[in-house]
Parts: sequence; C-alpha cells; structure tokens
Amino acid sequence: MIIMAMVASGYVIGAITTDLFLDTNVRFARVALIIAIILFGTINLIYPVWTIPQITAERLKFQYWASVWDERHQKILTAAANGEETIHVIQMDHIIEDVAELGPDPSAPWYNLPASQYYGIEIIADLPGWDEGYSEFLQER
Repeated sequence: MIIMAMVASGYVIGAITTDLFLDTNVRFARVALIIAIILFGTINLIYPVWTIPQITAERLKFQYWASVWDERHQKILTAAANGEETIHVIQMDHIIEDVAELGPDPSAPWYNLPASQYYGIEIIADLPGWDEGYSEFLQER
C-alpha cells in the first residue's frame, strides 16, 4: 500500500516538476522542486503515522509473547544441555495471523520437527498457561 502511494505520488510530482522545469524560468522551477519534495514527503508519511495507533495497540501482547518465548527457549536449551530426550513446554498463542507455533504433536513437519532437530531434543508444546500468564502480565503493567 505505502509503496504504491510512493510510486504514484513520485510519478505525479515528478511529471509536474518536469513540466515546470521545461516551461518556466529556473528560479520558479527550484521553488516548485522544493514544494514537490515537501509534498512527496508529506504524502508518504501519512500512512505510517496513521498506523501508529494500530501498531502500538498490541505492544503489550507482543512483549508478553517475547518474554514467554525467551523463557521457553531457555528451558529447551537447559533440557537439551542436561541430556533430556523430551521436554514439555507451554503452548503459546500464535499472535501473528497465519503464523503457527509449536504444538502438542512432536512430529508436526512445519514447526515441532524442525525445532526438535535444531535443539536436539523432542519438543511437545502441550502445557497450559498462556492465557493465565497473559492476564497476570497485564495486571503487572
């Protein structure tokens, strides 16, 4: 979306500026170029600034997810270092649309199996606690 806006506004402003350079004196063309640059910058800042509230609205959820992920990662590393063959970890919510997470099936080919191969330990994400932990996390904030 933003790239299309940049391309369209750049094309239009470039075309207008080119016409001004060809049809007018140099001083007016310089002023027009400065105005075009300011206009281009303003147009392309509208979308990012407009989406800031949407991005920051879920900041706490992403902070919680990251902290749980870090904790789970450390538990897996510790269990693998201790020579354990299997570990049960918390089943996390998938907070990014269309991106899944580790699940209760250790042989799931897209998430669990590659993670198990990476860490060198069978990982089963079947422990509850995501929702309860999130509620506590929000109360602490």
